[in-house]
Amino acid sequence: IVLMHLDQMHHHISSVTNWFSEFDILTKECSFQHRSATLRFDNLSLISISSTPTVMKVYSPECTIAIPMVGTVNTWINNEHFEFGIGKHAMLIPKGKRHSEGLTHSSLLINVNEERLNKTAKAMSGKNQLVDLELQTPRLLSLTVGNLDFASIFKQMCLLIGQFKSNELLLKSLGIDDSVYRILVMMLKPELFLKDHLKEKNTSTTDTLDLVCEYIQAHLNEAISLTTLEELSGWSAKTLQLAFMRRFACAPMQWIREQRLAYANQLLLSATSATKIGHVAALCGYSNFGYFSRYYAKRYGELPSQTLANALKGR
Repeated sequence: IVLMHLDQMHHHISSVTNWFSEFDILTKECSFQHRSATLRFDNLSLISISSTPTVMKVYSPECTIAIPMVGTVNTWINNEHFEFGIGKHAMLIPKGKRHSEGLTHSSLLINVNEERLNKTAKAMSGKNQLVDLELQTPRLLSLTVGNLDFASIFKQMCLLIGQFKSNELLLKSLGIDDSVYRILVMMLKPELFLKDHLKEKNTSTTDTLDLVCEYIQAHLNEAISLTTLEELSGWSAKTLQLAFMRRFACAPMQWIREQRLAYANQLLLSATSATKIGHVAALCGYSNFGYFSRYYAKRYGELPSQTLANALKGR
């Protein structure tokens, strides 16, 4: 959405956030222009903002992580000054008041649910213990850790969201919201989640993995995220990966897909004339019929409709 007037920008931002805000033009040397796009889930909102020089005063009831994409922004929180920009830092902005000024700039603002962020960190720790993410402390966050570039990661995620035309239902089925929370946890605590000191735990691996597999088999029609599996097992993502590779020679999410397709094949082979392929896809956790057909054909060498027709013909 391109908004040429300041009051239009104010109205649009207010309509997609819970902010109490004021905006003004920082300089009158160029005409004001603003572009924004939003995506909202139940407890997460992504707001992409591009603007000519602007002053912004905001009260937000939510914690925000600001990812710079172009330019630099200056922010004051409780009279403390922070400068974040591309190639430098992102910014953790606690709920409350802030004053920001930026020349021509573009940022991705991520409003998060603190309870879910803490829950995700607890699951990722592999220890089922609370992790202090220091969400009440405003601070700069490194955009690069080792060879990881978080700005680039979020750019790629925004491109993916654009390819799905911001369809919330499809994106949620892909676990985009879970991926955003997991990346943010790594940004907030890189010393915990981006180093090799997280070792595999010496627990009853066989029993725990059996429990995880039984859960997956019982919930094939539902969205299953890595965070869910971490909470269930008490393992980190790395430990889960190792356990699945050792037993099944594949990653957890790949194994889940194989189980969904095997279940679909079983349903189609035992189908009746009343069986609908869309219903089979839904029972196997696929909300997108095109993806289901593509994965099924790759796995079994024929489309689901062909399996169904052959099964009915053989009766």
